[in-house]
Amino acid sequence: APTVDGAGRASKTLDWLVAHGYGELAANAVVVLSCDRRSTEIDQTKIREHFTARCRALIELPHDPHLATGGRVELARLRPRTLDACYELAALIADNFGT
Repeated sequence: APTVDGAGRASKTLDWLVAHGYGELAANAVVVLSCDRRSTEIDQTKIREHFTARCRALIELPHDPHLATGGRVELARLRPRTLDACYELAALIADNFGT
């Protein structure tokens, strides 16, 4: 989540990867910002810039009532913008298949 705790945990995970010799994995990561929760204490632009500089890509999943339930995801129940972001995420992950 693009919140203080969510962004902090994600950044610390990347730090851990780099510190333990997995810098290439961190640099090749795709960060997903799940925008069901937001924080007024954090600058969204700075979050994007931070992770874009550290990783291969960043995808934002917009707030979607279906995802907010936390249950099984049914693509047909997602809003069009969310579905587009999911397809973009799948394509980014598939880009590295076979490499």
